[in-house]
Amino acid sequence: MSAATGTIAAHLRYVATISTWLGGQGVAAEQAARYVRSVYAGLAEDLAGDDGRLDELAQAHATPGGINERFAALLERAGVFDAVSESLQAVYDGLLS
Repeated sequence: MSAATGTIAAHLRYVATISTWLGGQGVAAEQAARYVRSVYAGLAEDLAGDDGRLDELAQAHATPGGINERFAALLERAGVFDAVSESLQAVYDGLLS
């Protein structure tokens, strides 16, 4: 559980990166941050209210042919999810030593 808790800063950095990217597309920084916070706050409600499997929740948010499915596929091809698993294992291993 401790290793999993170690992902919080990375998650927030991910969200901050999205906000910064929006700013680079011409969205005012405050508006970008407010929008991203709103999107992820809504997602937090889905997480809190759902008793199903997390992979099923992810699939439910990935409309076939839609932008969520496409973005997830790009991250998958880039090895992002494998890197997350490997990083969690490295943190876990560090906790044991």
